[in-house]
Amino acid sequence: MKRLIKNSEMSIKFIIMALPVLFASFSTGFAAGKTAAAFLNIGVGAKPAAMGEAYTAVTGDLISVHWNPAGISSLVKPELNFTHSLWFEDISYSNFTGGIPAMGGYAAISISRLSAGPIDKYDFMGETLGETYTPRDLSALLSYAAGNERFSMGVSARFILSEIDGERGSSFSSDVGIQRKFGKINTGISALNLGTDMRFRKTKEPLPAILRTGILYPFEMLGASFNLTCDLNYSFRSGSRANAGISSDFNFRIEKRDFISGYSFEILTISPRIGIKSNTEGLDSLSRLTAGFGVSYADFSFDYAWGKFGDLGPTHRISLGHRI
Repeated sequence: MKRLIKNSEMSIKFIIMALPVLFASFSTGFAAGKTAAAFLNIGVGAKPAAMGEAYTAVTGDLISVHWNPAGISSLVKPELNFTHSLWFEDISYSNFTGGIPAMGGYAAISISRLSAGPIDKYDFMGETLGETYTPRDLSALLSYAAGNERFSMGVSARFILSEIDGERGSSFSSDVGIQRKFGKINTGISALNLGTDMRFRKTKEPLPAILRTGILYPFEMLGASFNLTCDLNYSFRSGSRANAGISSDFNFRIEKRDFISGYSFEILTISPRIGIKSNTEGLDSLSRLTAGFGVSYADFSFDYAWGKFGDLGPTHRISLGHRI
């Protein structure tokens, strides 16, 4: 890892050349449009969700490990993040992510769980059996990233487990990503969910692999800082799609009084966000929009995101973060 970072130009060329090979290795059967572990397509974190899920080039955020593992390379303190998503019907999705500086870079571990709620059982004639089952999905992720001010790279390994009415399927996957800074513009490339087929009984299906490319442009206006992000993604299942988002940070100084050290200040940051997605085929136009906000104070943060999923109604995501 360290040798690659010392020669960033060579690393970029190597990764870019390697990505098509990795995709070709796992592309068998993708064209059929069927993939397993669809819950891996659910974006982790309220902040990315509010910004239209355009997060491949974002750096310095623990939750970016789920979009591009290279994004955690610039973190320097231990951090924790918990996300809970309230979806339509009884579907809920939760994620816990923690990270610490390690081996000259940054390491993170994450656990995600999806529950679809109880589903009625029916016989072959369509009659109810008076019984229910609850599909569940679980994944555990281990990541590491390192880099410098201009270039970073990261990798992740993931174990996946799905259960449907007593039947279980498992798989392993990996993520790989790089980020490169040109002036104040940050760019990113990541390949996610590259892994083995998931088996249920005698059937097997590939994972929802996706290639993500993104750009982040920071600027200042009206006394606030803004981040404009744009992503172009490709998957064998759904083809190409583009997402974009914008986030602004308004900082306020809060005076604190300490009887020992006297007066001090903490920064309260309020961050409104909005985004747009193109991967909403079959849904209404409002489903393209996302919105939300964040509030951070001292070492704590709260983020909220709103979205819509056609006639099924709105979705809500909440994230809580703490920097130790």
